[in-house]
Amino acid sequence: MISFIKKLLVFIYYWFWVLYKICLHKITGKTELERICLQNQATTSPAAVIAKIASSIQTSRQIPPGFKTALFQIGTTSDAEGLLTRLAHFKNIKTNTKYYPTHVKPTMLRCLNTWREVNKLQQNLEYTITQHYDEKNIEHEKLLMSLWKRLKPDIRLSARISNEWGEIGFQG
Repeated sequence: MISFIKKLLVFIYYWFWVLYKICLHKITGKTELERICLQNQATTSPAAVIAKIASSIQTSRQIPPGFKTALFQIGTTSDAEGLLTRLAHFKNIKTNTKYYPTHVKPTMLRCLNTWREVNKLQQNLEYTITQHYDEKNIEHEKLLMSLWKRLKPDIRLSARISNEWGEIGFQG
């Protein structure tokens, strides 16, 4: 019985939310993405705006799944303007309004560029994780010594191989 009630409440909430969004769209004449982009930028943090845009895109039934992937996996060579034009088409965003070039487009481009930077950072991190330490690699040795100097700036390392490394978590 409780399971049925939970399912019923979820069903009611879902359709109430859909109805609410339809009413907002009809009253304001703007899509959810447009409303997010037109929020007062002074009182809303950029991270919150990006999170709301991401959530809106992820839950949208108008955007094909493959295109959602293209948006979130935007690469360094991807055409952000082209992706934004296609997104506007899928979401029926009017690009000829006075607020589109001043609010919607810049906010969406910032969002896409943020996703691009996050993806670059993730790719770099994934590459770095696959790299194994090589004592013959001078760059690895420099990084290791830099780590020591940053963690123990006041203590001079007696030798490259010593028990002192155990103080910062290495085997020595």
